[in-house]
Amino acid sequence: MLSTIFSDIMANCIKFGGCDVEIPLSTRFPGDGTVEISITDMGRDITDPAKEGIFDRFMQGSEKHRSYGLGLHIMKMLVEA
Repeated sequence: MLSTIFSDIMANCIKFGGCDVEIPLSTRFPGDGTVEISITDMGRDITDPAKEGIFDRFMQGSEKHRSYGLGLHIMKMLVEA
């Protein structure tokens, strides 16, 4: 499911941030045999107070975009699984 997660998160960044959005990706190896991957969406529509709950179910980052607010929540559930 990892390729689906990356594809969906990148598509979400582009969908809401436009084709010229910056999406920095970084990795960290904590030393316990795992890898941590961070994706930073530099989109302009999400306010700082809204960022904390952006992966919550039914959370919508902007009044501009109408959706059910499930996409990032589903990605979070897949990563946690």
